Formats: sequence, structure tokens, C-alpha cells
Amino acid sequence: MKKIQLSGKHGKGLEVILDDDDYEKFKNKKWHLLDGRYAANGHDYLHRLIMKAPKGKVVDHLNHNTLDCSTKNLRAVSQGENCQSVKSPGYY
Repeated sequence: MKKIQLSGKHGKGLEVILDDDDYEKFKNKKWHLLDGRYAANGHDYLHRLIMKAPKGKVVDHLNHNTLDCSTKNLRAVSQGENCQSVKSPGYY
């Protein structure tokens, strides 16, 4: 596991966790915090790039840590499947 520091005022002091091979693929890009939760480069979300998520699928962070982009923590699922893993009130 390796980590990439996020840039920008909202990402200051935050790191993204990646598998070694994904770190090598994405280490040379500048990543910032988008939507207050996700590592992004422009409008490309890191977790979606790692999972090569097709249109119509969302990427679920199994441990609910959106900065843990290790492949063991990610799964590409439908929106309905993603909602089943959310335990907080107010999610549908």
C-alpha cells in the first residue's frame, strides 16, 4: 500500500491509499478533494479510474473511507446495491 498526498486547500494534509500498482499509474497526476470526499483530477474520480467503472455503475467503498482506494476496498455496483451497504439514515 502506498499513499498520495492531495493538493489544494481542501485536500491539505489528506492522503489517498492505493495499491502499489495503482500508485505507479496515478502518482504523477495532481489529485485534489472533490465534493468534500473523493480524490479527483479535474472531474475524473480516482476510484472510478481504478475500477474502470462503466457508465451506470457506481463504485462502493466497502469500509466507507472514500480516500481508501485500494482495490480490496472497492466494488463496482448498481446504485441500488450501493444503497444497501449504507447504514446511515437519510440514504435511499
